[in-house]
Amino acid sequence: MVSPITSPTQYLKIESPIASPGRYPIHHSTSVYPTATTAADAAAYIQGFNQGAAQRKPGVNVRTEYTGTFSDIAIAAETAREHVAAGADVMTGTGQLVTGAITVAQESGALWFGNQADQSSLAADQVVASQVYHWETVLRPILDDVANGTRNGRLLNADLANGGISI
Repeated sequence: MVSPITSPTQYLKIESPIASPGRYPIHHSTSVYPTATTAADAAAYIQGFNQGAAQRKPGVNVRTEYTGTFSDIAIAAETAREHVAAGADVMTGTGQLVTGAITVAQESGALWFGNQADQSSLAADQVVASQVYHWETVLRPILDDVANGTRNGRLLNADLANGGISI
């Protein structure tokens, strides 16, 4: 079983609350394939993952591939198999499609960094850590505003400091 993370600050980049592969061995390369888009949160996730991998193994080959879908499990599995065949031993991804990739990680022994929800129930020995979103942190103030008749369009953040994200 993968050792539990004991101090989140050891595995996070300040500019992006991403679990870093920095503590775990990277033998060949790592792979990131976030989903269909280069949206800001995906870009921050990729940046944090890349920085953690490079910190652990300078010059590491980090492959990033966009699948063009958020939900096609077969495409995710196929993409993960391609990455493993190219030498990836640490992977991550986002969207509903990750179940396909996590299955490949489990079959190949690659490590996995989860995003959005705790993914350890899918492959406990492969999932190093999961960045978990706590939507109630931003939804509660929105619902309170609606109930009070307030329409303000304010920006609400979900981060480690306010409990909107946990590892």
